[in-house]
Amino acid sequence: MSEEENKAVVRRFFEKLLSTDNFAVADEILSSGFRFYFAGSPDPMNLEQYKEFLVARRAAFPIAVLSSRT
Repeated sequence: MSEEENKAVVRRFFEKLLSTDNFAVADEILSSGFRFYFAGSPDPMNLEQYKEFLVARRAAFPIAVLSSRT
């Protein structure tokens, strides 16, 4: 993957997944072996657990919008 392709994936992660919780994007750009390590959690989250985390995060912070500067 080129540097520009990598930047595009990171941009999609922030702007399409984290800002809108579009889980179709998660399924496209994150592998089935994805693990999310959250500070203070005893175990990493798998992809399905991460999606549940994003739902809870959106409930707590409904207007959060994230972007990247790549």
